[in-house]
Amino acid sequence: MIYFYLICFLISLILVVGFICSDEGHSLYQNLLPIIAMVANGGYLALAAANNLEEAILANKISYVGGCFLPMTCFIVICGICKIEIKGIVRYIMHTVQMVLFLCVCTIGYYDIYYQCVEYHVQNGLAYLTRTYGPMHMLYVLTMYGYMFACVVVGVCSLFRRTVVSYKSSFIILAAFVFALAGYVAEHIFHWELEIMPVCYTILFIGVLFPIHRINTYDVSENLKKVDDDKGYISFDGKLRYMGCNDFVLDIFPEMAGYALDGEIPMDDSLFCHEVLPLIKEYAQGDKMDNRMVAIGEQTYEIKMSPILTNKVKILGYMLEISDVTDRQKYISMVENYNKDLESEVAEKTHRIRRIQDKMVLGIAQMVESRDLSTGGHIKRTSSVVSVFAKELLQSDMGFTKEFLYYVEKGAPMHDLGKIAVDDQILRKQGKFTDEEYTKMKEHSAAGAEIVRNILTGIEDEQFVRIAVNVAHYHHEKVDGTGYPEGLKGEEIPVEARIMALADVFDALVSKRCYKEAFTFDKAFSIITESAGKHFDTELTEIFLRCRPKLEDLYRSFEADA
Repeated sequence: MIYFYLICFLISLILVVGFICSDEGHSLYQNLLPIIAMVANGGYLALAAANNLEEAILANKISYVGGCFLPMTCFIVICGICKIEIKGIVRYIMHTVQMVLFLCVCTIGYYDIYYQCVEYHVQNGLAYLTRTYGPMHMLYVLTMYGYMFACVVVGVCSLFRRTVVSYKSSFIILAAFVFALAGYVAEHIFHWELEIMPVCYTILFIGVLFPIHRINTYDVSENLKKVDDDKGYISFDGKLRYMGCNDFVLDIFPEMAGYALDGEIPMDDSLFCHEVLPLIKEYAQGDKMDNRMVAIGEQTYEIKMSPILTNKVKILGYMLEISDVTDRQKYISMVENYNKDLESEVAEKTHRIRRIQDKMVLGIAQMVESRDLSTGGHIKRTSSVVSVFAKELLQSDMGFTKEFLYYVEKGAPMHDLGKIAVDDQILRKQGKFTDEEYTKMKEHSAAGAEIVRNILTGIEDEQFVRIAVNVAHYHHEKVDGTGYPEGLKGEEIPVEARIMALADVFDALVSKRCYKEAFTFDKAFSIITESAGKHFDTELTEIFLRCRPKLEDLYRSFEADA
């Protein structure tokens, strides 16, 4: 019979590994949920295998991790899924009560406030405890029933809020908690030989996992608003059922606020049904669809469809992207009319587009940097260092052109984009990396080069693409050949990467990191000087050292702005 507990534990362990290692973004409580279930199931397994009273009591305390914290965690996660806000003070009280409850559990075997009496028994090869409950056990019963009942209420309420929560998600959440609640009640009524709570915990996690997965797959507002809030996005599943949109879309098609999630779009006289829905159906039928222009009032919108894939094979659904291209269309009209004011308009529009492109790339780079706890502000500072360095290089006799140095400055913010491919557990680690973690971290330069190439190719000038790719790929190379990823030496390293290496290392030296304090300017420039000919290009280092007064002023301005 011990295999029952072993299987429950192994299932929860597999779910934990799969959940945490998935590419989807999860909140703190979403990550805690499977871990708590696994720990609790491990406690039940240890209890069944206990050889004496002391072991059984310890295992019983471990199993109470689930009883004390899982219902609360599930409630918080489900409220998040159903977009119900829990105030800070309420959440603080909830945590405090559950922690007090668990501290009472920890008194088992020492005091009688939770168990007045506990005895160890073995039957059919399984250890179990008989208990006489103390006064604080009632608190456990109240919180268990309270949270489960609250979760059921939230699940029922969400069934009537289909414009906020998918009815499938609501139904599965409701079913999981009804099952868990029924199992808990049945266990205390019938006193079965086997504990049913490990199954309940596993079912609870699976029941909550489904809506989390659907939200991470389809929820436009959570997944896309941080990337570009100047575009509209609408998601559909593989059967063209509506899965959500962002505020940009609601401004254009306000009727969509009343569409039920996980349901078919109702055919009516709305603008969306007339102008957009036919395009979606056309694309889903396998017809190739070029970007379409749709005029709505005085505005012109470009519509683009793309599939939502899993493992690059199976189509989970479709994503519709809507861009306001009114200004661009006006520009095209001006070209066709060909008047004398065209040149100034072209210059203005081109400059605006360039700024938008640069802002988008910088925004992506800052999103990547926000995942790294040790390099806050690194992008801004290194870009400024490159700008100061470039001005000095332009005045040197090394023959750099203004255009080349401009491209190096423009490519500097993208030098660490490859960190987006590094696991959070490594990137957000507070402390020194292990050899294995460092090897994984070093892969970011090659990954960054590929990302930069994919972002810029076909949009930017070929020379800029090459320079930006080289900056991302080779800025960790050293002139003595001991760098990575290729181990290049001397002039084998593109000069733009050698320029970036000086700016990157200088900022790392004079900035505080989780593993070190900021070095003084004297020490930093001393290290730069000593590393000439080994880490850095000798001639570039000499020019970089001339920038010291301006760099010191620059970093003092950073401190003043902080």
